[in-house]
Amino acid sequence: MAEVAEAELLERLGLSEELYGSFPRVHVSANFQEPLHFRARVDVHIEVAEVRRTSITFAFVVGLEGRKVADGRVVAVRLESDGQPGPWTERQRELLLESGDLTAR
Repeated sequence: MAEVAEAELLERLGLSEELYGSFPRVHVSANFQEPLHFRARVDVHIEVAEVRRTSITFAFVVGLEGRKVADGRVVAVRLESDGQPGPWTERQRELLLESGDLTAR
């Protein structure tokens, strides 16, 4: 669910073509307040929580029928074409940090 929301965020920022697939996840955590059932229709809100030199942390919230049922974080590391960690460009960093909270859109 968070990956789909992440893809939508990158698309809205105009970064999907240049970034998607170049920063694998290195840590994922989720806290569930209620069980989610297979094929439940949920709302997922994601935002950029932190951008470091070569990594990014996304925070997400999962809602079901107006209730928060889960939240979590995803950390990914940006890789260069040689597979080694590499820094974000200034443009990428700026767009990611100024993306804001999608719940407000």
